[in-house]
Amino acid sequence: MILKMAFVIFFLFWLRATMPRVRVDHLMGFAWKVLVPLAILNVFVTAVCLELFIKG
Repeated sequence: MILKMAFVIFFLFWLRATMPRVRVDHLMGFAWKVLVPLAILNVFVTAVCLELFIKG
């Protein structure tokens, strides 16, 4: 169990040290430029699929 705990702690430290910090302004820019258009596209694609493939 101690070995497993040491591995998890090492992995978390390694992950935090190698991954870049996510700043709030970068996250908001990603949300507005990428995620919102994808969400809107998802709504339209779902509507088209429902209209074409589900008769009812």
